[in-house]
Amino acid sequence: MLVKADDPVTTIPQSEYHAPIRAILTDLEERIGDDIGVVLFGSVARGTADRTSDIDLFVVVEEDRMQAQREAHTIEQEIADEQFDGDRYEAHIIVEAKGSAGNHDRTSEILAEGVTLRDSPALNAVKQEGFKNGTK
Repeated sequence: MLVKADDPVTTIPQSEYHAPIRAILTDLEERIGDDIGVVLFGSVARGTADRTSDIDLFVVVEEDRMQAQREAHTIEQEIADEQFDGDRYEAHIIVEAKGSAGNHDRTSEILAEGVTLRDSPALNAVKQEGFKNGTK
């Protein structure tokens, strides 16, 4: 896959996670749509992941959260079965709709510590709402 200079995946400290994250992003865009917002959070975003760490992703969609979550679950299973340079990775994908994402108990923490991999109007709306309410 061609890497663009403005590719946010390259900001992830541990390069061994770049290929599986790119694969997940491609699958999410193909199955859910390219208007999704995606934030990487947790130990992979912080650069403290080890081989037992999940790739934690927070996905914001405009609507139809349940269908998007089903697709995300399928992607989780497929990524777990795929090898990247001989290694397997586990993904944990949380999907929230724009209107309810602010109600998720970890939204402010995810947005504060996370790395935005795909921006979208829906994700920007969640970020704006968080800042308006005094959270990050």
